[in-house]
Amino acid sequence: MLRYMGWGFIVLTALALLKDAEEGRHGGFAFASLGQRWSELHQTSLIGLQSGLENRVHPDLFFTYVLPLLENPAAGVFGVLAAACLLPAAFMARARTA
Repeated sequence: MLRYMGWGFIVLTALALLKDAEEGRHGGFAFASLGQRWSELHQTSLIGLQSGLENRVHPDLFFTYVLPLLENPAAGVFGVLAAACLLPAAFMARARTA
């Protein structure tokens, strides 16, 4: 399961990089943040996440933990998540064969 999630995050990383490169053709190349990409795809769900966390979990949770994550480049976040899924999967597969 981890391996499939890791490959899914690799696909998302590649798509984010392709989108950044496409937009870079029209001006200077810059990495778009995860929050910007999410807002482009479905802004209502991003607003729903914020209000849901503030109203149901803790008022400061979104601005303390989630917003800093959303300000990072999308390709970088997906790349880190891919590594976080694929590395343990590789170690588990290696341990099974040993």
